[in-house]
Amino acid sequence: MWCRPGQTRRVVVQAGAFGEHEFSEVRYEEDGAERTVPVAGQWVAVDLLPSTAIRLDMGMRRFTNDPSYAFPWHGDGIPVPFQ
Repeated sequence: MWCRPGQTRRVVVQAGAFGEHEFSEVRYEEDGAERTVPVAGQWVAVDLLPSTAIRLDMGMRRFTNDPSYAFPWHGDGIPVPFQ
């Protein structure tokens, strides 16, 4: 999906190529202070304001999930467009 330059963008980051890992925490800097947010999931969504950049340092637990082609917006199932 294309966004205009002045729009906020949501970026979804997945833990592992097939979601086989799990994020434990996300560290970032805001207003000169380092922040840590606990996370327990295979995806993290970040809203980026226009013309901004962010560095994320992410803690991870490896190989906690079964590998899958599912995306976070698929819910519990994987859509199969071809039968």
